[in-house]
Amino acid sequence: MTTVPNIKTEYPVCATIPEIFYMDTVAGISFQPEQYVDISENFDVKRKMLACHESQGGWLKAQYGTTYLEFMEYVARFRGLQCGVRYAECFQSSTTFPKTCKPSLLP
Repeated sequence: MTTVPNIKTEYPVCATIPEIFYMDTVAGISFQPEQYVDISENFDVKRKMLACHESQGGWLKAQYGTTYLEFMEYVARFRGLQCGVRYAECFQSSTTFPKTCKPSLLP
């Protein structure tokens, strides 16, 4: 609906249909990656930001025997292994109509 000019909002109408990407699921379960983004250079920053969510630490450790920081690293390393880098995140593009056929917006 972002390109429909007869729907008035405070924002301008988009010139083209935006590309929508879905991020990986928890532990990558039932997710088929289409595109990967190398996060190796930014991994330490991601770890520091995630460490700010202290309330998540205790129950995950008690429930699964791992910290959420370790868990995040396992998934990032696994996705990195799949695409040949140290750490990665992966995405799927939306399959809804209309599908755009532009070059990827991901780095």
